[in-house]
Amino acid sequence: MPLLDRSDLKYDYIWSTEPAKKPRSSATTENVSRPEVLRSDEGDKVLTFLNGYAESRDISDKEEARNLEPLLQDKLKEEGEMTEPDAEKWLDKQRAQ
Repeated sequence: MPLLDRSDLKYDYIWSTEPAKKPRSSATTENVSRPEVLRSDEGDKVLTFLNGYAESRDISDKEEARNLEPLLQDKLKEEGEMTEPDAEKWLDKQRAQ
């Protein structure tokens, strides 16, 4: 069971459940290893990222996990977007300080 759910987040997000507007093409169906990109307004991706990060770092305290969201949001707004691996490395550095 995920540590955080939508009601735990402090920021406003776009929660999209609509299917993609363009049909799949060979570019989207080929097995290309491309890291996921995080954007500050995509609620599903941010929530999934925060839960995955918390689980991989053995964070079991909900408040500690909730406190990651403002850090991540500030960095995403500054950068525009980041890959998930870059966001993980950045959060690791912030937590170590």
